[in-house]
Amino acid sequence: MPTHTTHFPLLHHPVIRKLYGAWRKYLYAMNAQCDSQTQYKVFAQLISQYQQTHRHYHNIYHLAHLMTLAERFADLSHDLPTIMLAIFYHDSVYKRFSRRNELASANQAKNELLDLGVAPAQVECISQWILSTIHHQPSSSSKDEQLFLDLDLAILAAPEALYQRYQQQVRMEHRFIPYRLYKRLRNQVLSKLLSRPTLYFTPALQARWEQQARKNIMQEINGEVITESSFKECGA
Repeated sequence: MPTHTTHFPLLHHPVIRKLYGAWRKYLYAMNAQCDSQTQYKVFAQLISQYQQTHRHYHNIYHLAHLMTLAERFADLSHDLPTIMLAIFYHDSVYKRFSRRNELASANQAKNELLDLGVAPAQVECISQWILSTIHHQPSSSSKDEQLFLDLDLAILAAPEALYQRYQQQVRMEHRFIPYRLYKRLRNQVLSKLLSRPTLYFTPALQARWEQQARKNIMQEINGEVITESSFKECGA
């Protein structure tokens, strides 16, 4: 990583600097054929997307959190670099009111990673895994895909205070939807998750997270954690 940030201005930000270190590390691990300037250019554009002003949860901090979790549970993975690059791109496109965000993110990953020299087979996995976040159901028997999906839903098992903050952040991203309609649509999504046999596919994470996640979701559906007044306080 460059020791000077004159030509890499984003690296003044400590979280972005950490993300860039991971970006370079895992591109190198995947034998990407590109120079450091190209790596930084693609990274800078990607990070600018995660810094869009309408993002309150799906931003660089969400990205950094998933990176930290992936490294914490690296022993559960077979191909950590592929998981990491899927994390980088999984929310790269996040447009309000769009149902094509996952498809657009998958296509961006495919185009940019191929240009960076990542092997087509790995790029195809990354693209497919991103598409699987539409319903959070794995498209294959890949344990790495399952782990990737579990990490993306890790926030559901957060301690109550952090889960409440997550609720506020997600509501802020949809603050233009009237509260009653938002609450109904949100509860439909949460109820669908609860109807699954398990929220998490990786046995070790299921044992660790399942109970707390279901408790948080039930409390949100029942309105026990956050209320309409709380949404108004956060700018809704």
